[in-house]
Amino acid sequence: MRYRHYTLIILALAVLFQGCERQFDIDISATGKLFLQCFPGQRDTTIIQLYKTNPLGGKVDFSSILDEADLSFKVNGVECNPQKARQRFGSVYPGCWFVPGNVPSGAKVEITAECGIVDPVGASTVIPALVPEFSYILSDDAVSISLNVDNAANTYYGLAVICERTVDNGDTREVWTVNMDPLDDGGKIAGMPYNRTCMDIEFDGRTVGGKGKDNVRVWSDEVSKEGKVDLAMRIGLDDGKLPIYDMGDSVSLRYKVRVYRFSRELFLYAESLFLSSYDVNTYSSGIISAPVSGSWGKYGITPPVLSFTNVSNGLGVLAGWTMRETEWISLD
Repeated sequence: MRYRHYTLIILALAVLFQGCERQFDIDISATGKLFLQCFPGQRDTTIIQLYKTNPLGGKVDFSSILDEADLSFKVNGVECNPQKARQRFGSVYPGCWFVPGNVPSGAKVEITAECGIVDPVGASTVIPALVPEFSYILSDDAVSISLNVDNAANTYYGLAVICERTVDNGDTREVWTVNMDPLDDGGKIAGMPYNRTCMDIEFDGRTVGGKGKDNVRVWSDEVSKEGKVDLAMRIGLDDGKLPIYDMGDSVSLRYKVRVYRFSRELFLYAESLFLSSYDVNTYSSGIISAPVSGSWGKYGITPPVLSFTNVSNGLGVLAGWTMRETEWISLD
Protein backbone atom coordinates (compact mmCIF):
# COMPACT_ATOMS: atom_id res chain seq x y z
CA MET A 1 0.00 0.00 0.00
CA ARG A 2 2.87 2.31 0.80
CA TYR A 3 4.37 1.51 -2.63
CA ARG A 4 1.15 2.50 -4.35
CA HIS A 5 0.97 5.68 -2.29
CA TYR A 6 4.41 6.84 -3.48
CA THR A 7 3.58 5.89 -7.05
CA LEU A 8 0.42 8.02 -7.02
CA ILE A 9 2.39 11.01 -5.72
CA ILE A 10 5.00 10.70 -8.47
CA LEU A 11 2.29 10.36 -11.12
CA ALA A 12 0.45 13.40 -9.74
CA LEU A 13 3.62 15.49 -9.87
CA ALA A 14 4.29 14.36 -13.43
CA VAL A 15 0.80 15.46 -14.46
CA LEU A 16 1.27 18.78 -12.65
CA PHE A 17 4.54 19.59 -14.39
CA GLN A 18 3.08 18.51 -17.73
CA GLY A 19 0.27 21.00 -17.19
CA CYS A 20 2.81 23.83 -16.83
CA GLU A 21 4.10 23.45 -20.39
CA ARG A 22 3.60 26.39 -22.74
CA GLN A 23 4.46 26.68 -26.40
CA PHE A 24 5.62 29.97 -27.86
CA ASP A 25 5.69 30.62 -31.58
CA ILE A 26 8.22 33.28 -32.60
CA ASP A 27 8.06 34.72 -36.09
CA ILE A 28 11.76 35.07 -36.91
CA SER A 29 10.89 36.60 -40.28
CA ALA A 30 9.22 39.61 -38.63
CA THR A 31 10.54 43.05 -39.53
CA GLY A 32 11.26 45.86 -37.11
CA LYS A 33 8.99 48.76 -36.26
CA LEU A 34 9.53 52.43 -35.64
CA PHE A 35 9.55 53.54 -32.00
CA LEU A 36 8.30 57.11 -31.53
CA GLN A 37 8.34 58.98 -28.21
CA CYS A 38 7.43 62.63 -27.76
CA PHE A 39 5.99 64.66 -24.86
CA PRO A 40 5.11 68.18 -26.10
CA GLY A 41 4.26 70.73 -23.43
CA GLN A 42 5.59 73.84 -21.72
CA ARG A 43 9.34 73.24 -22.04
CA ASP A 44 11.35 75.51 -24.33
CA THR A 45 12.13 72.62 -26.70
CA THR A 46 10.06 69.66 -27.84
CA ILE A 47 12.18 66.52 -28.24
CA ILE A 48 11.19 63.72 -30.62
CA GLN A 49 12.84 60.32 -30.25
CA LEU A 50 12.59 58.05 -33.29
CA TYR A 51 14.31 54.66 -33.50
CA LYS A 52 14.03 51.40 -35.39
CA THR A 53 13.39 48.32 -33.26
CA ASN A 54 14.78 44.84 -33.79
CA PRO A 55 12.14 42.05 -33.70
CA LEU A 56 12.38 39.27 -31.13
CA GLY A 57 14.39 36.42 -32.64
CA GLY A 58 15.49 38.55 -35.57
CA LYS A 59 18.99 39.53 -36.62
CA VAL A 60 20.35 42.49 -34.69
CA ASP A 61 21.83 45.04 -37.08
CA PHE A 62 22.72 47.72 -34.46
CA SER A 63 21.18 50.44 -36.62
CA SER A 64 18.40 51.56 -34.29
CA ILE A 65 19.46 55.22 -34.60
CA LEU A 66 18.18 56.43 -37.94
CA ASP A 67 20.48 58.52 -40.09
CA GLU A 68 17.58 60.00 -42.00
CA ALA A 69 13.79 59.95 -41.78
CA ASP A 70 10.89 61.88 -43.25
CA LEU A 71 9.44 63.39 -40.07
CA SER A 72 6.46 65.75 -39.82
CA PHE A 73 5.45 67.64 -36.65
CA LYS A 74 2.26 69.69 -36.87
CA VAL A 75 0.62 71.92 -34.27
CA ASN A 76 -3.02 72.72 -35.11
CA GLY A 77 -2.30 71.70 -38.70
CA VAL A 78 0.79 73.93 -39.12
CA GLU A 79 4.06 72.19 -40.01
CA CYS A 80 6.90 73.01 -37.57
CA ASN A 81 9.80 71.43 -39.53
CA PRO A 82 11.64 69.38 -36.86
CA GLN A 83 15.43 69.29 -37.06
CA LYS A 84 17.79 66.44 -36.18
CA ALA A 85 20.56 66.94 -33.63
CA ARG A 86 23.93 65.83 -34.99
CA GLN A 87 25.65 66.67 -31.72
CA ARG A 88 24.47 67.39 -28.21
CA PHE A 89 23.36 70.85 -27.24
CA GLY A 90 21.35 71.66 -24.12
CA SER A 91 18.95 68.86 -23.33
CA VAL A 92 18.89 67.53 -26.92
CA TYR A 93 21.01 64.43 -27.47
CA PRO A 94 22.52 63.32 -30.81
CA GLY A 95 20.09 61.27 -32.87
CA CYS A 96 17.00 63.06 -31.55
CA TRP A 97 14.77 65.42 -33.50
CA PHE A 98 13.64 68.69 -31.92
CA VAL A 99 11.31 71.65 -32.40
CA PRO A 100 12.16 74.95 -30.61
CA GLY A 101 9.48 76.49 -28.42
CA ASN A 102 6.69 75.10 -26.25
CA VAL A 103 3.29 73.85 -27.39
CA PRO A 104 0.24 75.75 -26.02
CA SER A 105 -2.54 74.12 -24.03
CA GLY A 106 -5.45 72.85 -26.09
CA ALA A 107 -3.31 72.47 -29.22
CA LYS A 108 -3.57 69.35 -31.36
CA VAL A 109 -0.20 67.78 -32.16
CA GLU A 110 0.26 65.34 -35.05
CA ILE A 111 3.43 63.42 -35.92
CA THR A 112 4.09 61.18 -38.91
CA ALA A 113 7.39 59.46 -39.68
CA GLU A 114 8.77 57.11 -42.31
CA CYS A 115 12.22 55.94 -43.28
CA GLY A 116 11.56 53.47 -46.12
CA ILE A 117 12.80 50.34 -44.36
CA VAL A 118 9.77 49.72 -42.09
CA ASP A 119 6.12 50.74 -42.03
CA PRO A 120 5.43 54.48 -41.58
CA VAL A 121 3.95 55.55 -38.24
CA GLY A 122 1.66 58.27 -37.01
CA ALA A 123 0.18 59.59 -33.77
CA SER A 124 -1.79 62.55 -32.43
CA THR A 125 -2.64 64.07 -29.05
CA VAL A 126 -4.22 67.18 -27.55
CA ILE A 127 -2.30 69.20 -24.95
CA PRO A 128 -4.28 69.34 -21.67
CA ALA A 129 -5.78 72.58 -20.36
CA LEU A 130 -3.64 74.80 -18.15
CA VAL A 131 -3.39 73.88 -14.48
CA PRO A 132 -5.65 76.21 -12.45
CA GLU A 133 -4.38 78.31 -9.56
CA PHE A 134 -3.94 76.16 -6.46
CA SER A 135 -3.44 76.54 -2.72
CA TYR A 136 -0.75 74.61 -0.89
CA ILE A 137 0.64 73.61 2.50
CA LEU A 138 4.38 72.91 2.52
CA SER A 139 6.84 71.74 5.15
CA ASP A 140 10.30 70.22 4.81
CA ASP A 141 8.82 66.69 4.81
CA ALA A 142 5.30 66.98 3.33
CA VAL A 143 3.25 68.89 0.76
CA SER A 144 -0.47 69.24 0.15
CA ILE A 145 -2.29 71.10 -2.64
CA SER A 146 -5.90 71.86 -3.47
CA LEU A 147 -7.42 73.22 -6.69
CA ASN A 148 -10.81 73.66 -8.27
CA VAL A 149 -11.28 71.86 -11.60
CA ASP A 150 -13.90 71.40 -14.30
CA ASN A 151 -14.31 67.64 -13.68
CA ALA A 152 -12.90 66.89 -17.11
CA ALA A 153 -12.70 63.15 -17.74
CA ASN A 154 -9.34 61.53 -18.50
CA THR A 155 -7.41 64.29 -16.73
CA TYR A 156 -4.51 63.17 -14.58
CA TYR A 157 -2.61 65.24 -12.02
CA GLY A 158 0.96 65.13 -10.79
CA LEU A 159 2.76 66.77 -7.87
CA ALA A 160 6.47 67.58 -7.47
CA VAL A 161 8.65 69.71 -5.18
CA ILE A 162 12.10 71.05 -6.04
CA CYS A 163 14.62 72.37 -3.53
CA GLU A 164 17.37 74.95 -3.92
CA ARG A 165 20.21 74.99 -1.39
CA THR A 166 22.59 77.95 -1.25
CA VAL A 167 25.89 77.57 0.65
CA ASP A 168 27.92 80.75 1.31
CA ASN A 169 31.23 80.65 3.24
CA GLY A 170 32.21 84.25 2.56
CA ASP A 171 34.61 83.44 -0.26
CA THR A 172 32.49 81.22 -2.49
CA ARG A 173 28.78 80.73 -3.03
CA GLU A 174 27.29 77.50 -4.36
CA VAL A 175 23.69 77.07 -5.49
CA TRP A 176 22.28 73.61 -6.20
CA THR A 177 18.76 72.70 -7.29
CA VAL A 178 17.48 69.14 -6.82
CA ASN A 179 14.22 67.22 -6.70
CA MET A 180 12.52 66.20 -3.49
CA ASP A 181 11.73 62.48 -3.55
CA PRO A 182 8.12 61.33 -3.07
CA LEU A 183 8.02 58.89 -0.16
CA ASP A 184 5.79 55.91 0.51
CA ASP A 185 3.16 57.40 2.80
CA GLY A 186 1.93 54.16 4.31
CA GLY A 187 -1.21 55.95 5.46
CA LYS A 188 -2.90 59.31 5.65
CA ILE A 189 -0.77 62.34 6.49
CA ALA A 190 -2.08 64.06 9.58
CA GLY A 191 -4.30 66.98 8.63
CA MET A 192 -3.88 66.40 4.89
CA PRO A 193 -6.09 64.77 2.24
CA TYR A 194 -4.74 61.49 0.93
CA ASN A 195 -5.22 59.20 -2.07
CA ARG A 196 -3.54 55.85 -2.77
CA THR A 197 -4.27 55.64 -6.53
CA CYS A 198 -0.88 56.94 -7.60
CA MET A 199 2.54 56.06 -8.99
CA ASP A 200 5.90 57.85 -9.17
CA ILE A 201 7.49 58.84 -12.48
CA GLU A 202 10.75 60.52 -13.43
CA PHE A 203 10.01 63.41 -15.77
CA ASP A 204 13.43 63.76 -17.37
CA GLY A 205 14.58 66.78 -19.35
CA ARG A 206 16.45 64.48 -21.76
CA THR A 207 13.04 63.14 -22.82
CA VAL A 208 10.64 66.06 -22.46
CA GLY A 209 13.04 68.95 -23.08
CA GLY A 210 14.60 71.48 -20.71
CA LYS A 211 17.07 71.01 -17.88
CA GLY A 212 17.02 68.57 -15.00
CA LYS A 213 14.22 66.24 -14.05
CA ASP A 214 11.25 66.14 -11.71
CA ASN A 215 10.32 63.22 -9.49
CA VAL A 216 6.55 63.41 -9.93
CA ARG A 217 3.82 61.52 -8.10
CA VAL A 218 0.91 61.00 -10.50
CA TRP A 219 -2.69 60.27 -9.57
CA SER A 220 -5.45 58.80 -11.74
CA ASP A 221 -8.48 60.84 -12.79
CA GLU A 222 -10.37 59.39 -9.82
CA VAL A 223 -8.99 62.17 -7.58
CA SER A 224 -11.33 64.75 -9.14
CA LYS A 225 -14.33 64.89 -6.81
CA GLU A 226 -17.17 67.39 -7.14
CA GLY A 227 -15.07 69.97 -8.92
CA LYS A 228 -12.08 69.76 -6.57
CA VAL A 229 -8.72 67.97 -6.47
CA ASP A 230 -6.79 67.41 -3.23
CA LEU A 231 -3.33 65.81 -3.37
CA ALA A 232 -0.74 65.18 -0.69
CA MET A 233 2.52 63.28 -0.20
CA ARG A 234 5.45 63.00 2.15
CA ILE A 235 8.76 64.14 0.66
CA GLY A 236 12.42 63.54 1.43
CA LEU A 237 15.79 64.75 0.25
CA ASP A 238 18.99 62.83 -0.32
CA ASP A 239 21.74 65.08 1.06
CA GLY A 240 24.19 63.31 -1.24
CA LYS A 241 22.68 65.29 -4.11
CA LEU A 242 23.61 68.63 -2.50
CA PRO A 243 26.95 70.38 -1.83
CA ILE A 244 28.79 69.57 1.40
CA TYR A 245 29.09 72.51 3.79
CA ASP A 246 30.94 73.32 7.02
CA MET A 247 29.31 74.31 10.29
CA GLY A 248 30.41 77.93 9.83
CA ASP A 249 28.88 78.29 6.39
CA SER A 250 25.68 80.19 5.74
CA VAL A 251 23.06 77.76 4.37
CA SER A 252 19.63 78.63 3.03
CA LEU A 253 16.87 76.49 1.49
CA ARG A 254 13.91 77.42 -0.63
CA TYR A 255 11.35 75.39 -2.55
CA LYS A 256 8.94 75.35 -5.49
CA VAL A 257 5.73 73.32 -5.69
CA ARG A 258 4.79 72.09 -9.16
CA VAL A 259 1.39 70.72 -10.20
CA TYR A 260 1.16 68.84 -13.50
CA ARG A 261 -1.76 67.97 -15.75
CA PHE A 262 -1.14 64.93 -17.97
CA SER A 263 -3.04 63.61 -20.96
CA ARG A 264 -4.66 60.18 -20.82
CA GLU A 265 -2.03 58.77 -23.21
CA LEU A 266 0.85 59.81 -20.96
CA PHE A 267 -0.76 58.29 -17.87
CA LEU A 268 -1.55 54.98 -19.59
CA TYR A 269 1.95 54.76 -21.08
CA ALA A 270 3.62 55.40 -17.72
CA GLU A 271 1.22 53.00 -15.99
CA SER A 272 1.99 50.21 -18.46
CA LEU A 273 5.74 50.67 -17.92
CA PHE A 274 5.12 50.65 -14.18
CA LEU A 275 3.22 47.35 -14.41
CA SER A 276 5.79 45.72 -16.67
CA SER A 277 8.77 46.57 -14.42
CA TYR A 278 10.89 43.48 -14.04
CA ASP A 279 13.63 44.30 -11.57
CA VAL A 280 13.15 43.91 -7.82
CA ASN A 281 14.41 47.43 -7.18
CA THR A 282 13.59 49.95 -9.93
CA TYR A 283 12.99 50.13 -13.63
CA SER A 284 13.99 53.26 -15.54
CA SER A 285 12.96 54.12 -19.06
CA GLY A 286 13.58 57.83 -19.42
CA ILE A 287 10.16 58.89 -18.17
CA ILE A 288 9.36 56.48 -15.39
CA SER A 289 11.21 55.05 -12.44
CA ALA A 290 8.90 52.53 -10.81
CA PRO A 291 9.24 50.56 -7.60
CA VAL A 292 8.39 46.90 -8.11
CA SER A 293 6.32 44.90 -5.65
CA GLY A 294 7.39 41.41 -6.72
CA SER A 295 10.27 39.57 -8.34
CA TRP A 296 8.61 36.59 -10.07
CA GLY A 297 8.84 38.24 -13.48
CA LYS A 298 12.60 37.77 -13.77
CA TYR A 299 12.04 34.00 -13.51
CA GLY A 300 9.59 34.00 -16.43
CA ILE A 301 6.59 33.12 -14.28
CA THR A 302 4.74 36.44 -14.46
CA PRO A 303 3.12 37.05 -17.87
CA PRO A 304 4.54 40.07 -19.74
CA VAL A 305 2.58 43.33 -19.75
CA LEU A 306 2.79 45.12 -23.08
CA SER A 307 3.37 48.86 -22.91
CA PHE A 308 0.58 51.17 -24.01
CA THR A 309 1.00 52.88 -27.38
CA ASN A 310 -1.03 55.31 -29.44
CA VAL A 311 1.41 55.15 -32.37
CA SER A 312 -0.23 53.54 -35.40
CA ASN A 313 1.90 50.80 -37.05
CA GLY A 314 4.62 51.31 -34.44
CA LEU A 315 5.55 51.57 -30.78
CA GLY A 316 5.93 54.37 -28.25
CA VAL A 317 3.72 57.32 -27.39
CA LEU A 318 2.83 60.90 -28.24
CA ALA A 319 1.37 62.58 -25.15
CA GLY A 320 1.02 66.11 -23.82
CA TRP A 321 1.17 67.88 -20.47
CA THR A 322 0.96 71.27 -18.75
CA MET A 323 2.38 72.53 -15.45
CA ARG A 324 1.96 75.38 -12.98
CA GLU A 325 4.54 76.20 -10.29
CA THR A 326 4.80 78.52 -7.32
CA GLU A 327 7.39 81.21 -6.82
CA TRP A 328 10.34 80.28 -4.60
CA ILE A 329 9.15 79.53 -1.06
CA SER A 330 11.23 80.00 2.11
CA LEU A 331 10.10 78.04 5.16
CA ASP A 332 11.91 80.24 7.70
